[in-house]
Amino acid sequence: MTCIVTTSQLDTLLDLDGNIDVNRAQLLIGLAFDLCSVVVAPVPDKAAVVVLSIAARGYMNAGGVTAETIGPTSVHYGSAGLGGLFLTKRETAALKILAGRGGAFTINPTPVDAGKRLYPWDLNIWWLGGEDQAMSMGEDTTDPMDIGMWS
Repeated sequence: MTCIVTTSQLDTLLDLDGNIDVNRAQLLIGLAFDLCSVVVAPVPDKAAVVVLSIAARGYMNAGGVTAETIGPTSVHYGSAGLGGLFLTKRETAALKILAGRGGAFTINPTPVDAGKRLYPWDLNIWWLGGEDQAMSMGEDTTDPMDIGMWS
């Protein structure tokens, strides 16, 4: 799958006025795209915003610095992994939604064979009316141990 983001888009987003390091930008965009493809495959075209977000974070903060103090110099690095290349929870959720995998869903807990092997007393329900349904199936309802289901 081809990448959905170009270096000129990253240049515009970061407002670098054409002074972007093209090789570095291409590498970061490719790595960001690969990170997205771990969550959803194939990466949808609409996911360009997520790829740009990851690539921009990596371009502007390659070392993954989380805090910096100027006066007698102090730098703190986060535990996010390879520099600024990581997916946030919101980016992961956005990717899933853009790929059509997000949102609410329903699980049907009813077994496939529900209602097929009912006991005779469950088949002989007064509000159904008509004949005794257990008897119409050839079951002897007088002796519960003589019912075909028990054997």
